[in-house]
Amino acid sequence: MKFIAVLFFALILSNTQAEELNSKLLGTPWFLSCEPSKDTKKNNCLLERTIYLDGKNKIRLLTISIVSVKNKQGGILRFLTPLETLLPFGLSLEVPGIMPAVKAPFLYCDLMGCYSQISLDGPQLMSMVNSKGIVVSYYYINNDNKELKLDIDIGNLKSQFLALQKNL
Repeated sequence: MKFIAVLFFALILSNTQAEELNSKLLGTPWFLSCEPSKDTKKNNCLLERTIYLDGKNKIRLLTISIVSVKNKQGGILRFLTPLETLLPFGLSLEVPGIMPAVKAPFLYCDLMGCYSQISLDGPQLMSMVNSKGIVVSYYYINNDNKELKLDIDIGNLKSQFLALQKNL
């Protein structure tokens, strides 16, 4: 009986810590950047947003980039996490109530952090663009080696995504 009580309190504490963390998240607006392609008449465009923990200290937890939109159908999402990421567990992306979690391995790390990417087809990408938020999860050493779940408000993604489509 004591074990069940301890487990129950551990779950409550864990949920409280997650809510506390997510209340301290600060995200930059989505930023659109386009350059003319050297090979074609089309533009190469990038949408990017960075998520920080606590606006004062500016601890970067995640950078999300939509780096390629193929024929306005689908795209590739790239994620940059801190170097303190535990690589074997990978990263997952979920659109709550719309798209179940999609897992992806980390591809490599450099001085900026560790990179992962997920390819989304047109309907998956549009469900993300039209949603209220996404959940990105990865294991983080500075979180006692536990999974870090970031509930991210997508902010101005829809308007910037429409601008991206016009620039392709």
